[in-house]
Amino acid sequence: MESDVYESVEDELVKKGAAISIRDLRKTFGEGFGQVEVKAVDGVSLNMYEGQVFCLLGHNGAGKTTTISMLTGLLEITEGEVRICGHSVKTNMRDIRKIMGVCPQHDVLWPHLTCREHLELFALLKGVRKERVIEEAKKALLTVGLIEKEHEFPSHMSGGQKRKLSLAIALIGGSKVGF
Repeated sequence: MESDVYESVEDELVKKGAAISIRDLRKTFGEGFGQVEVKAVDGVSLNMYEGQVFCLLGHNGAGKTTTISMLTGLLEITEGEVRICGHSVKTNMRDIRKIMGVCPQHDVLWPHLTCREHLELFALLKGVRKERVIEEAKKALLTVGLIEKEHEFPSHMSGGQKRKLSLAIALIGGSKVGF
């Protein structure tokens, strides 16, 4: 169902196409085995464009986390279509993961890896060539302002520094889309 309420989009962006296109996205839980069906996401449709920041706002239980979980491939989509940089979330998550970075709500850091080691690991997971991994890790540390913490363990970092490291992990390897 198309809404009459929307924000106008510059013609230039429309011509380029949406970086993320969501059509009639739905997620239900509890279907089958006599359980009550719960609609967590009910018919979301929108476009997000390159170079823009988009925020999902809503009360607890509004479906924000569920929506992001479907966009990132953590939850299966019940109905609808999501395309990220032209790739279908339903059929092509392997290619999407190469261009997507995720900074989760809570830091997922290993206590026995330094900042640089975290970034080197995630650079390799994102497909950065081995000979460029150290360079990419240093670039990410500079980008988020953590170069002085390169050899520190998370237990020796403030909460804000840990968030910066999580952001650097999401950006490593030239992520085109970040959540």
